[in-house]
Amino acid sequence: MRVWINGEQLERFEYDVDIRFPRDGAPAGVTANVGDDGWATELIDYSAYDGDGKTREVKWWIGFTGLPIPDEDVRGVSILTRGKLAQRPFTFEKSQGSTGQLAQEYLVGEVRADWIDHGQEAEQDLIQSNRDQLQLDNEELEPLLDWGRERLTWAMAKRNELRRERRVGADPLGSQVEAVLSRAPARSRERLRTLAGRIADVTEADQGALAKAVEAVVEATDARAARASGDDLRLAADPDDDHTWALLTDAASAAAPGRAALASARADALTHFVVAVREPPAERLHRALVTDPWIVWPLLDALPRELVQEDDRVCVVRFEPWGKILDEFSIACWAVGAQPSPNGDAPGEEISIASAWPEPGNGRLTWEEALATSRDAHAALAKALDES
Repeated sequence: MRVWINGEQLERFEYDVDIRFPRDGAPAGVTANVGDDGWATELIDYSAYDGDGKTREVKWWIGFTGLPIPDEDVRGVSILTRGKLAQRPFTFEKSQGSTGQLAQEYLVGEVRADWIDHGQEAEQDLIQSNRDQLQLDNEELEPLLDWGRERLTWAMAKRNELRRERRVGADPLGSQVEAVLSRAPARSRERLRTLAGRIADVTEADQGALAKAVEAVVEATDARAARASGDDLRLAADPDDDHTWALLTDAASAAAPGRAALASARADALTHFVVAVREPPAERLHRALVTDPWIVWPLLDALPRELVQEDDRVCVVRFEPWGKILDEFSIACWAVGAQPSPNGDAPGEEISIASAWPEPGNGRLTWEEALATSRDAHAALAKALDES
């Protein structure tokens, strides 16, 4: 069937994608023939369902747009059969799952599987009566759903790898971010650039959002007014007169906007981290404990600390005693997705953070719990500083 609208024939839509698979890569060890039309052809193993080593053919492409897709109904991968829509865009979940929440705003793709429309009777059909959704609880679709989830997991990880590879050369994080970095003290620029790169790795922050986050950090380190009050304070003779207390108040007021901006920026970043720990790109997050312990709690930045252990599985940091107020304690952060043993493998930590625990215990938190708690604490701190 051909359709004309106002004299123009309706053509098949094409998304302007920034990254498209298999054009930009295919899973290692997977036999996939790529046609001139940019679709990959694969055979799904259906021997467990059909027996006799049978396979079923699918054709697919998966893409990611440069900007978020505003319409939620078109995010995801569609299933086509015999040229018609059989499943509206989804992520191969029977119900709305958490797979790829960060990347879902950018995800588009299609799978052609003509064998789905094989039923002559209603009870044999794999497509619901509304004809735009599959009968996802039908066991015949299990191999297809397993295959789709596997391809999406690979595609999201590969997309993040390609995005990191593209951030090389001049202005790797974009001109807006570099312009903000140019205003920071020279000794701080590389550390700020690393921080921006980490945020970009595990979130979907665009260049403008990254620039805003870095600017908040730069402003927080610019305490000229606070230092001026400190200089005046050193000239005050009496440590308990009204003038001294007024100078202390001035110094705190001068520093508060910068600290509030920093706390707010960190709260925003932690909002993304809470989602990111459910996904492949956040495997290095545990290593940030030694350089950026604020991811666990805002006040940890001020405590002296020592790295005890750091590898691909776990990072352990010992925080030194703080006078008679706080005893020495250790925190262990397990790599996102790593499975700690029931007793834990890290030495003597009081607090342990992992994606999941085989058994609950004192001081055991999930990444989601720890980051959400830290996010809320940063937000409360920012609000208090704004109001002070």
